[in-house]
Amino acid sequence: MHIIAIDGACYHNGQIDSVSCGACAVIHNDEDGSFTAADLHAGYLLEENSTNQRAELHGLSLALSFMVENPANYIVITDSEYIFNAMTKGWIHNWMCNDWLTSTREPVKNQDLWKDIYVKLCAAERLCEDTPCFYHIKGHVVSFGKATRNSLLSDDPSGFKLIKELIKNFDDKFDPTDERIEKAQSCSERNNGFRLEYDQLRRFVAMNMLADALASHKVDEHLQYLQDCYMRSKLDCYGKHDHNMYIYCDTRPSS
Repeated sequence: MHIIAIDGACYHNGQIDSVSCGACAVIHNDEDGSFTAADLHAGYLLEENSTNQRAELHGLSLALSFMVENPANYIVITDSEYIFNAMTKGWIHNWMCNDWLTSTREPVKNQDLWKDIYVKLCAAERLCEDTPCFYHIKGHVVSFGKATRNSLLSDDPSGFKLIKELIKNFDDKFDPTDERIEKAQSCSERNNGFRLEYDQLRRFVAMNMLADALASHKVDEHLQYLQDCYMRSKLDCYGKHDHNMYIYCDTRPSS
């Protein structure tokens, strides 16, 4: 069973100069469950007025694309109740059957992304051994320094060094009786219907942090690119990502 964590990040959420990025982190384990490697994927949404929610949906889309290309059994971890409920309570199938209208006959929000996700989900269900299993995990259970995050991802883009450091960080700060662990377990009980084993919770929290770190790191990278572009030209420019994508960039700093 392979585990994929998804998340997203957005700078200037909902504003015309937003920069958003979805991310998924695929963790490979050996037979005893120890992490052996990480496989990271991220992509920018090329749009104005993007949001954190849309970035998270793009992370799900990236995860489903990976499943289609690498059929196997998958667990998907998300800290988004919106995504979790849509994927586990049949919302996405109901939306499709109702011509992408909600139960109140309102157009489904983020419909363009949900349609893409639905196509990929159907392909993943057809190709994989079992339907992907979704778990909800409480987000931001533990903090992790931005500078350390960026340094580890720059040094090792695979994310393997970062996931090991996140596990160490978790072990240094928590034990099973910690109040924050109880809140995370209560969240799991409410959404998943059960409390996670402590080691499983530890892994899921670390993986959620890895996906969040990747998305945030990529947004920071692009913001730095825009700043460098501005310093070079003092004009609006077109920026090219390392993901072979293009986005219109207004590089004028706010006054």
